[in-house]
Amino acid sequence: MYSIIKQLFQSKTPIVKRPPPAHANNESSKAAIPENNTQEAASILSQEALDFLLPLQKTCDLLLDINLLPLKDRSFITSNIRKIRDNNFEIPMLPHVVIRTQQLLSKPDVEASDLLDVIKGDPTMSAELLRLANSSYLGFTYPTLDLKQAITRIGFNQFHGLIVLLSLRSHILQNGFFNNEIKWTLELSLSLAKLCQKLAPELEMPPDEAFTLGLLHNIDYLVIIGEASLYSEKSTSGVVSREAIVETICRLGSSVHNLVTRSWGMGDSKWIKLAVNSEGLRSFESSDAEKLLLRFDSLQNQLINALGGRTFITDTVGFDARSLKDALNEVTAPSKNNTE
Repeated sequence: MYSIIKQLFQSKTPIVKRPPPAHANNESSKAAIPENNTQEAASILSQEALDFLLPLQKTCDLLLDINLLPLKDRSFITSNIRKIRDNNFEIPMLPHVVIRTQQLLSKPDVEASDLLDVIKGDPTMSAELLRLANSSYLGFTYPTLDLKQAITRIGFNQFHGLIVLLSLRSHILQNGFFNNEIKWTLELSLSLAKLCQKLAPELEMPPDEAFTLGLLHNIDYLVIIGEASLYSEKSTSGVVSREAIVETICRLGSSVHNLVTRSWGMGDSKWIKLAVNSEGLRSFESSDAEKLLLRFDSLQNQLINALGGRTFITDTVGFDARSLKDALNEVTAPSKNNTE
């Protein structure tokens, strides 16, 4: 697997005042959604979910003055900044099922039955993977009846990304905090994976690789939500607010993503590009990840708005506008997406 390594957090980013939202941790507020160049459609995500996801569009370069936040939120943000600065930020350890799967997938002769033997040892993971295989995200036209069939149909590369994501989700949910935020982030990740898979030719990469990179593009979101969950469990001053989580992701998401990919052995700063020469011969070549990162960020920006019922058809960063619009419509078409 190859992954995107994002640039480290730059402390010189300007700090400006951004009014705190009207909602608390479990309340809704009215988030402003851009009005230009949009088409109205049915909203899949609730307004509450959009309030949480819209500020995370990788465009949050105007950071909040954290002195406007309550003490518990200031403490959470600054403690994580110190951890990153001092190289003390702890990345969750991958469970045995994920580590063993990585080992098996590194072998050229791995078979679905090998992976099945590992997954069967984790009943919770087995149930979640089978449920996900039958969800609208993977788009199979007929039901997946058993776990071996699910592994075969999902594909080995996509399978690995899914169990990483599901393992992290289960780890965070143990503390009982931020269930909605985890659900929304997982829904965004699965939708982005599906969108990237459909646009794989324009990303110049194999569909399964595009799916996995899209799936894990926001792994830093879940890790930071996990940090907020642990902090809230130990704190005597209350639960960390959504605003503090958003602010931490905006400030430190790139650094956390970098730490996760290195800690979990998920690649370096290169990605594999599918190249076709003038004679039609296909080959794979290594390329810098920066341009790909910008394109994934652009897709996510479009996707969040589309999940809110508005499809942007501008600022496509190298994508054909019609292809992007069709892919967005197809990804957001299901009337019900179930990630629980």
